[in-house]
Amino acid sequence: GTTGGGGAPSATSASTTTSASSGSGGCCDCDGDLADAMGACQGDDCDDGDARAHPGQTEYFGTPAPTAGYDFDCNGLPERDPKLAISVDCSGLALPCQSAVGFLGNVPPACGAHADWGTCKTNGLVCDEDVIEAQKVMTCK
Repeated sequence: GTTGGGGAPSATSASTTTSASSGSGGCCDCDGDLADAMGACQGDDCDDGDARAHPGQTEYFGTPAPTAGYDFDCNGLPERDPKLAISVDCSGLALPCQSAVGFLGNVPPACGAHADWGTCKTNGLVCDEDVIEAQKVMTCK
């Protein structure tokens, strides 16, 4: 909003800021992320109760937003962190073993879920899991 001579918000700007109700306390940007709420405020912020969720978000998180869940960039889809969306399957007689590092198993975990992160190691004629980080969280945006 605009400020008066003393740096305090003017009464006019305060009333126009809160005049449109988003249904969450009567403000259009209740979480302070600089994105107006959807609904009466006609904005594109999909979760005005969590500053982490707003259009253009580039960070990934391991805990959901109250309304948006794991859709932190408000595009309608939760997206796994591409650096973590790797699965490493060490099962079977797959010699040589996979050398990739990722979530152990056939499929990376869902957003916010935990699973072991590691690689495969040769153990005689089989590949065994080598856990680097136990119960790593899958982050999403």
